[in-house]
Amino acid sequence: MTATLDDEVAKLRRANVELQGQLGEAIARESATAAVLKESLEYQTATSDVLQVISQSTFDLQAVLDTLVETAVRLCEADNAIMFRLRDGRYQMAASVGFSPESAGAGHGNRASGSRTPGCAHRRCGSRS
Repeated sequence: MTATLDDEVAKLRRANVELQGQLGEAIARESATAAVLKESLEYQTATSDVLQVISQSTFDLQAVLDTLVETAVRLCEADNAIMFRLRDGRYQMAASVGFSPESAGAGHGNRASGSRTPGCAHRRCGSRS
């Protein structure tokens, strides 16, 4: 009878270990799903913010561009961002976040070349959690 009892206890222990493993996997999947949902909500909120500014503006392009740059900084968890517009064959600063006025205008007036549009993103490693 003792051997049978020991066998049953061993089976229960193995089943318990297996269930703990399955629970850990389920928690990991749930955590990953929550992260995806959080990111999706952030993007939807950002889109809503930009669309709201566009709909409320009586063609105040600067307000729209400022909102786009602020949203890009938030979504990318960046320290700063700058947007240039192509006017008369030259790139001119249109909006920026996180730059001094002097540094934001540093690329002002650069000639456009080819069919490529310049782009830049900057994030200091470890600056945000």
